Amino acid sequence: MNVKVEIGKKIKLLRKKKKLTREAFCEDEAELTVRQLLRIESGQSLPSLPKIQFISKQLNVPISHLIDEEYSILPHRYIEIKNSIIKTSIYGERDRIQSLEASFDELFSDYYDNLPEDEQLFVDLQQAKMDIHFNADDLFWRSIIEDYIAQLFVKKLYNENDLILIEVYLHYRFDKEYLPEKIYPLIETAIEQINFYLDSDALLLLRILICAMSLFETHKDYTLFEICLRTANFIMTKHQDYKKKPIVLMLEGKFILFSKKDSEAGIKMYQSGSTFARMIDDEFLAKKIEEELQQDLEKVKLL
Repeated sequence: MNVKVEIGKKIKLLRKKKKLTREAFCEDEAELTVRQLLRIESGQSLPSLPKIQFISKQLNVPISHLIDEEYSILPHRYIEIKNSIIKTSIYGERDRIQSLEASFDELFSDYYDNLPEDEQLFVDLQQAKMDIHFNADDLFWRSIIEDYIAQLFVKKLYNENDLILIEVYLHYRFDKEYLPEKIYPLIETAIEQINFYLDSDALLLLRILICAMSLFETHKDYTLFEICLRTANFIMTKHQDYKKKPIVLMLEGKFILFSKKDSEAGIKMYQSGSTFARMIDDEFLAKKIEEELQQDLEKVKLL
């Protein structure tokens, strides 16, 4: 029995019995979009547990009427790989890239086809980040952004995939038109919800803040830079996770160097970043920060 097809048929039948169009069923599409419902009903994707909860509410039937109890249990090995991917930053280093590629190979070969839609989306978004990093064909991840980004502007609380999508969207904007009117609301809403996040989600927010500060600095737009910086430091202190501290220090150095026009204080921040990287045994990152400092000092001379 194909679980995706059976669940999809059941949902479609019950929806039609209630004489609801897909548009009426999905309401404002904050929880479920019409496209997502279409994929679920056609058996192309498994709904995640939150979507099943929404669907059962709309159909006025118990969740057990739609799925079996064991449906929501994810394989332990899948969760291990997922957590490893979330925590990995490659910085262009070959060994880290190869390790991440091996993780994706395992996910796609052993787990992807049987994952709920939200977990498949997680894998797709992480793959999209890799594609963007290496300037791969953007048709795949552009379609992901178009499918899901509109939901973020109506959602009141972001989940794990929403946070990853924001990061992907920010990466996407590096090589596209700079649109602060779209970027600001996403960042502000994500920061406002900081007290509601699980530990893993807070670390995803940290990645967003780092990406946002990099994008802001590229365009010399410092409107939200300081609140991003304060929030990033708050997250690292609260969770006692300082793996991103070197990058945050470097970004603060850029802010001081280019916005505050204080070369001496700015240089000290870069140096603190490279020193901290060595303290956590990341020589590759330390050298990258030192190279970045030299490049930025050349830019300052041209100003």
